[in-house]
Amino acid sequence: MHACPDYTTAGSNSCYFDKKHTKLWITYNITVKATNEMGSSVSDPHYVDVANIVQPYPPENLTLEFEKKVYGEYLLLNWTAPSLGDVRSGWLTFEYELQIKPEEGQEWEKIFVGQRKTYKMFSVNPGQKYVAQVRCRADLGIWSEWSPKSYIKLQKECISRIKQKLSDISSKIISSNMSRCRTTFR
Repeated sequence: MHACPDYTTAGSNSCYFDKKHTKLWITYNITVKATNEMGSSVSDPHYVDVANIVQPYPPENLTLEFEKKVYGEYLLLNWTAPSLGDVRSGWLTFEYELQIKPEEGQEWEKIFVGQRKTYKMFSVNPGQKYVAQVRCRADLGIWSEWSPKSYIKLQKECISRIKQKLSDISSKIISSNMSRCRTTFR
């Protein structure tokens, strides 16, 4: 059992543990002993894993790009883990959540993407300017702040071309089925 190393840094009625006094992947048993004229009392233990109570820095380098592939057009979002998060060693993994909306929109669409650092959004509107942010947490820990906002303006002609292609494909399917129907009923 160890006493609190610093009763002043975090303010009155508090105890502050800096990184010299804590380590990741160790579960700490914290109890509080209160003493006054009437005697003393010890709290029930509170178990803490430092990884679950530290708020990470937000993800970095969020980019939004319009992609055009054979299978369709979409908005591609990419980002990197916080540079101060030790993810390369494998000891720490982050989960990510995106929020995206048209710039003038009121409601953010929140999308939990797990451990992926990329997301393809197919349901976008032509001519719209979008804004997005991403945040992370270590396993089941505390969410980081949101990353800085990133923006993209979609051109109308890009999206309208895919709608035209879908219309052309639908027309071909319908006319193909119509010719089969004629040969069947002769």
